[in-house]
Amino acid sequence: MALLKMVLHLVNAIYYKLGNDYCKAIKNNITSIIKNDPEYAVKYYHPLFINDNADLKSLKSKVLSIDESIYDVDDGISSIKSSTQTQEDKIKSLESLKENINEYISDVVIIDQNAADAINKSKNDFYEKYEYLKPDCEKSWLEEKWDSACEWCKENWQSIVSVFVTIVIVVAIVILSISTFGTAIPVIAVGVVGAIVGISGQLISDIISCAITGDWDGNWQSYIGSAIGGFAGGVLLLLTNPIAACSAEATISTFFGENLENITGGQKRSTFEILFDTGLSTGTAAFFSVALSKITGKLSKTLSKKIPVFKRLSGINSYDASFKMVITKLKQGSIKKFHYKTIRNGVISGLSGGALENIASGFFDGIKEWYDEWRELLQN
Repeated sequence: MALLKMVLHLVNAIYYKLGNDYCKAIKNNITSIIKNDPEYAVKYYHPLFINDNADLKSLKSKVLSIDESIYDVDDGISSIKSSTQTQEDKIKSLESLKENINEYISDVVIIDQNAADAINKSKNDFYEKYEYLKPDCEKSWLEEKWDSACEWCKENWQSIVSVFVTIVIVVAIVILSISTFGTAIPVIAVGVVGAIVGISGQLISDIISCAITGDWDGNWQSYIGSAIGGFAGGVLLLLTNPIAACSAEATISTFFGENLENITGGQKRSTFEILFDTGLSTGTAAFFSVALSKITGKLSKTLSKKIPVFKRLSGINSYDASFKMVITKLKQGSIKKFHYKTIRNGVISGLSGGALENIASGFFDGIKEWYDEWRELLQN
């Protein structure tokens, strides 16, 4: 073992002198054999580590003179060469494997992309043919909005048609009035007055109803309906009598407002309920217009005589008389424009003339709402 130790240190010396990779491999190979007596080897070969001028040829001859029965240096060198060659082959194999793996990954990516494109194309073709089977998660933002709009139209098509027809009717009334009088000025004047009176009347009715039930049932849809109905009713005053105009106003206001509620997400009503409410509103308006007209006239005269602030509620200089005079002149063409006071006179005249009607309508609606709530409670 001491001799093998010597060989190890000789090889170490050659390695440090020459830096030969083969010497390093020899050292590693012999180290696996030598296990004992390191002190002897260090003592014996100490000069090799401290003397840079050591005789390397002598060192080599000592290595080569080792007894083959102890250790075959030629076999060791051959084994080392073979091991070194094996390591080089492994490196080349690993490099080749790396290149093959990279090529494989690249091929997999290309194949995967092609497969994904083919799947998407097949999927799109399928959904184009069977669009109703396409799930929401596969739809684009625009497709979702389009589907929502189609669903909304499907659910509310009757109310949409009703609103459209109502608007067409109002436009037809306006066109008829303009063609009748040959000018749009009086039509605009009475239409604006009618819209303001309609909204104000709806507000009065909602206040009375709320006082009875304790709940505010007014909504913006009903006020839009009142504005459109009031506009149409005001225009019809130029063509018909007050009772017909009042009835038409109530019809259009209720029909348009309740259908607009259906469309915009308010209270949902069936077609029968809307038609029933429209008929009831029309009948009530006609009845109150006839039944309360004389009472309203007498009340206006009484208030105008006893309370100075109400003196223009009746008489030849009343708000109503002044408004009608201007409208007549506008129809005849004797004047071409109207003052804001004309609108004021018309609004005050309309509100005073329909005050009792609006109060009675609100009272009737409140009683009806109160009765419906109590009936529902009793049924439950």
